[in-house]
Amino acid sequence: GAAAAADRALCSQVPVTFEDIVVHFSGAEWASLDEEQRELYRTVMEDNYEMLVSLWIFSTLTDTMIL
Repeated sequence: GAAAAADRALCSQVPVTFEDIVVHFSGAEWASLDEEQRELYRTVMEDNYEMLVSLWIFSTLTDTMIL
């Protein structure tokens, strides 16, 4: 329906890669983080990666389906 069409349009308008959302730390910056902060970083990056994969799957499926 209309909501699915809007979702497809949004996905096709705003391509995002993992490099667009990843946060890089220098060795010194990483060393200054405590274990809790490192774990938070890992969790957030994993969640971001999973979201991008799910968006890619959604985009791939909707491109091949007639809704």
